Amino acid sequence: MKRSIRKPEWDYGQTASYLVTIRLSSRDLRFGVLEGGRMYLNPIGETVKDRWFATPTFFPDVELGAFIVMPDHIHGIVHFRKSKSMVSSGSGRFGPQRNNLGSVIRSFKSAVTSRLKEDHPTFKWQARYHDQILFTQAAIDAASEYVRNNPRRASLRATPTNRVNR
Repeated sequence: MKRSIRKPEWDYGQTASYLVTIRLSSRDLRFGVLEGGRMYLNPIGETVKDRWFATPTFFPDVELGAFIVMPDHIHGIVHFRKSKSMVSSGSGRFGPQRNNLGSVIRSFKSAVTSRLKEDHPTFKWQARYHDQILFTQAAIDAASEYVRNNPRRASLRATPTNRVNR
C-alpha cells in the first residue's frame, strides 16, 4: 500500500489555500513550448487551461488563484471558501472524499483526460499530485509570484526537449 503524502490530521476540505502541482506521466506529450520566458500552449495545453478554469462551476466553494501551464506540468492555487454550514467538524482523518482538495484534483484530471483521450490515447497524468498548504497571506502571495514567474525561471534552464509538440 502506498504511503499518503498528505499532511496527517489535516482536513483538506476546510477553508484553506493550496499550491498544487500536477505532472504528466509521460514526457511524450506536451502542453506547449516555452520560449523567451513565455509559455505558448498547444491544443492540449488549451484544454488543460479551459478545464482548470471550469473547476469552480462544479465546486462552488472553490476559488482559483494564480495558474500556469508549463510544458509537462501545471501549477495552480486553489482556495476553499467553505460556508459555515459546509465546514466539517471531523478530525481530518480519512472519510468522505468529496468537497475536498483530492476530489477537486480528481475531477480536474478526469475532465482533461476524458476530453483528450480520443485524439491522444496515450495521455496520462501522474497518479499523484503535490500540494503545499498556504497558511498565511504572505505564503499565498509568494506562491502566486512563484507561479507567475515560473515560465521565466524555467526558460533560464530550458533545453531542446521543451520544443516537442509545438
